[in-house]
Amino acid sequence: MGPIKASEASFFGNVPRTKTYGAIRELEKKSLLSIIPGKPEIYAVRSPNEVLMPLVTKLESDVKESANTVHRLTVTYESNAIVRSQHPKEAKEMWIIEGRANVLAKMNELFGEASKSINYCTSANGLLRAYKANSTTFEKARVRGVSVRMLTPISTDNSAILREMEAIRP
Repeated sequence: MGPIKASEASFFGNVPRTKTYGAIRELEKKSLLSIIPGKPEIYAVRSPNEVLMPLVTKLESDVKESANTVHRLTVTYESNAIVRSQHPKEAKEMWIIEGRANVLAKMNELFGEASKSINYCTSANGLLRAYKANSTTFEKARVRGVSVRMLTPISTDNSAILREMEAIRP
């Protein structure tokens, strides 16, 4: 209908005039119409493409980001399921080990005794520690035919170490 006065919007919208002004203010807050100052004020609707397409674009971006998050979670879930299925359900021993150096020494001992596989899950920073503390043991295990698998996030900080660790795979 083009730019119109409040009285015309009330008439054509079949809305009481007292309610028309509140509705107009709400539409203006949502950027769906523009107010042209004057006596009387005139109201012009804005293009749906101009107002709504940025919202659609943002929603599409949010959906893609959510889909990527679901994909990463699925990969993590499936990786965890594989790792868990290969571990015994009952532990026969329990250790209390205090201090990072002692923990790394115990892990090195266990890796040195491995006969089939080593499944190692760590943080991005933990990969650096694993490389420093266990790379020789991992390499010896690989030479013995032990499968060494690591689950870790990849970042720019640990990508070089990851390439070094990939050389350990059989």
